Amino acid sequence: MRALRVALNNKKLCLAGIDNGGVLTAIVSWVTSSGRDELSLEVAGLVSATNEDVRWINQRPLRVGDELRIKILEVPSVDEPIKRHRSDPDS
Repeated sequence: MRALRVALNNKKLCLAGIDNGGVLTAIVSWVTSSGRDELSLEVAGLVSATNEDVRWINQRPLRVGDELRIKILEVPSVDEPIKRHRSDPDS
């Protein structure tokens, strides 16, 4: 399966992947407003077959100077997500 290996400052954070249809994202966000100044990382996805949201990293704080590395790989297995949530089919 296709996967993302995510490392922060040369330390592996996760190997995330979704097999057989879905969406996989690694998002770096910077929010600045009303006194807020936040950098964060999220690695998540959607398993299409089960309509399940999965998450490996949830809003991990980042700092100026941090180095993120994302490598795209083909692997037989990935790390288990830290969170799974099936979307309501009626919504």
